[in-house]
Amino acid sequence: MNGIKYILDTSTLISFFNGNAALRFLTSTPVGIKEIEVFYLKKEDRELIDRISSLKRESKIKLPDTIIAATAILNNAILITNDKGFSYIPLLQTVSF
Repeated sequence: MNGIKYILDTSTLISFFNGNAALRFLTSTPVGIKEIEVFYLKKEDRELIDRISSLKRESKIKLPDTIIAATAILNNAILITNDKGFSYIPLLQTVSF
């Protein structure tokens, strides 16, 4: 990749695998996906758990979306989503498709 990390939320993944043309940039060069990393929530990951707790207190989004947002923020990644609820989260960078 070009040094930029992206995280895709569930609806983006579904759209991607259903062939949404707006997401073709994910497979084209130079942006194309070169590596996929799966993030797991572990009880030992205090920094992520603390960020999730903090975001949940500050926002009205559901817990699964809070986990996605916190993961993106802590990994300095851009979240690709069409969910407008993410736009209210400070420090979260998003791209809509």
